[in-house]
Amino acid sequence: KNMEYLLLPLGCALASLKVTLQSKFSKSGKHTLSQNVFFTAIMFAVISLMLLPTLFNGGITATTVFYAALLGSFSLLYQILYVIALSMGRMTLTVIINSFSMLIPMLVSIFFLGDEFTPLIGVGAALALASLCLTVVNKSKRGEERRNGGENMVWLILTLLVFLTNGLASVSQKLYTTNINMDLPPLERLDIVGEFICIAYLIAAVEAFVIFAVLAPKDKVKGIKLVSKRTVVIGCGVGAALGVFQCVNTFGISLIPGSIYYPTYNCGTSIVLAFIGAILFKERFTVRQYIGIGIGVIAILLLCI
Repeated sequence: KNMEYLLLPLGCALASLKVTLQSKFSKSGKHTLSQNVFFTAIMFAVISLMLLPTLFNGGITATTVFYAALLGSFSLLYQILYVIALSMGRMTLTVIINSFSMLIPMLVSIFFLGDEFTPLIGVGAALALASLCLTVVNKSKRGEERRNGGENMVWLILTLLVFLTNGLASVSQKLYTTNINMDLPPLERLDIVGEFICIAYLIAAVEAFVIFAVLAPKDKVKGIKLVSKRTVVIGCGVGAALGVFQCVNTFGISLIPGSIYYPTYNCGTSIVLAFIGAILFKERFTVRQYIGIGIGVIAILLLCI
């Protein structure tokens, strides 16, 4: 009874593993753009292979391909920027700001799709802004900032672009779901969604390999090693974690009420990653930033309810 609720900690664990592996790669040394693109290409290629069986369900339409192309392109930009942002700042802060990206599809749904605006959304958005100010605007001395993570304006701009591209990817998914016949049986709807995600990630993988092919010659001339065993192994690990997560996430949403699933998953993942950041990456914060992170978790909770 209620065995489906075991999907919640599983989803949190998989999402946390994915971000931790990305952070491990991003902080393992200074990477060029082509190396980051190759890492992302490997990730999307693995996910696509895992979801490939969904393509044999048939029924691929022009609408599916159009929205999949949007999702794939935004997802590619998001993942490349995410890896770079993680390399420049603390994982916990980057993850918290990225989590606020749910505001973008939420606002699109309210203004264009007729969803209801509630006081909780307003309070959650205000708290998200307060969290952003408290965590990013750090009055510590320069030396202390360097010891604590050394985020700068470049990191902030990159992280805000991560926020934007992740939000736009979610908007693409949201718009696509408005074309799904909700009268279909749940398992048939899951097949349709799986097919959509597979096409999107195939497009992202192809785009990533094309970009890598364009960028690689410049790095090769400089004598930079473009492909390493470490990059391939971690990239495959991130792709596998994200691929399994997508299946668990889609299945969980179909079985567990959204009012329970979204707050538990989003807050749980943020808290787990905060602990991982402190233990694995030795991340330290000022009192002001700890308060900001706490407010950020509350904001995520309110936005998900």
